[in-house]
Amino acid sequence: MATRVSAVVLALTLAAVPCARGETNREQAAALLREGVRLHDRGDYPSALEAYVRAQRLYASYKLHYNIGLTLEAMGRLEEAAARFELFLKHASATDAERTESARGKLQALVSRLGVVTVRCPVRDAAVAVDGRVVGRTPLEHRIYLRPGRHRVTVDAPERPRFVRAVDPAAGVTLEVSVPALPAPPPVASTVDGAQAPPRPRSTPIYRRWWFWTIVGAVVVGGTVGAVVAARSAGDSWMPSGELTLRWSKP
Repeated sequence: MATRVSAVVLALTLAAVPCARGETNREQAAALLREGVRLHDRGDYPSALEAYVRAQRLYASYKLHYNIGLTLEAMGRLEEAAARFELFLKHASATDAERTESARGKLQALVSRLGVVTVRCPVRDAAVAVDGRVVGRTPLEHRIYLRPGRHRVTVDAPERPRFVRAVDPAAGVTLEVSVPALPAPPPVASTVDGAQAPPRPRSTPIYRRWWFWTIVGAVVVGGTVGAVVAARSAGDSWMPSGELTLRWSKP
């Protein structure tokens, strides 16, 4: 059973917001954050998660990934929790030392129970899905965490065939999925002043040219005479090839 957590107030410096609209969003996000911590302490994890996500939409602070990760972990959504801890660690600064240590330990513990998949794709903004659920667009912000077992990874990009790969990661193992590049397109005909160059005229086959048969006739006549002469002389031998003042959830 998930352990309940208590709220701890941490004083963190807020980035200056250049407009009143941004200030309002920050204040609303702070209120949602406080509500999320209260709900988390009561064990109402779904409502706490909703409050945290709404707060992050209003004011995109990377620090909220930590609170969201704790809530997802308490709900048993381990794959998503691992991704949130990774995002927190990716952006954490020296002032987040205590939370960084906690998030790193939690991520390591989750990875020991989950498989990890990285996706390499030569196309930007391609949709990556696992078992039909979109997990992000290339380049992905974080690795994909999966329960051990067989999964289906798909990558969809405009004007490209869908890429599909079956993966079966074991716990603590990282697999890489690489999307191949498409072959280079055929060269485009050169243009003149923006207009497509006219097609080159098809050459007349050599056997349709008047001089070809003249030469053939001369060769045949000459060859006949030579053959007769050769036959007479040689017999039959002739052969023709900014950040929030956050209330953290303490694990």
